[in-house]
Amino acid sequence: MLPRRFDILLFDAFSNHCLANTVEPLRAANTLANGALYEWRFCTLDGGAVHSSSGLQVAPHMALAEGRGDMLILMPSYAVRQIEPRPLARRLHQVAPRYAALAGFDTGSWLLA
Repeated sequence: MLPRRFDILLFDAFSNHCLANTVEPLRAANTLANGALYEWRFCTLDGGAVHSSSGLQVAPHMALAEGRGDMLILMPSYAVRQIEPRPLARRLHQVAPRYAALAGFDTGSWLLA
């Protein structure tokens, strides 16, 4: 069985807490299974680094345009109101066919709505 792949789309001011609550259960499941049940990658709209609300810098694995997997998880958090929804919607429509599901964690559900 192939591992399930989750791409996590991070935006500036994302919450470290939400990111850890997403990734750590996947990591723990892999540890308990003694194998790779899940894989995850971080992406951003342009492939550039982002900073969490507490200043932690994350260098993504890729830009959103390169993504593909079982699920794309949007994780904008605190700066969600600074994100222009229409350009983001166009980008999501472009990549959505490459994912089995889209999910919004934290304030990501607002963006998907």
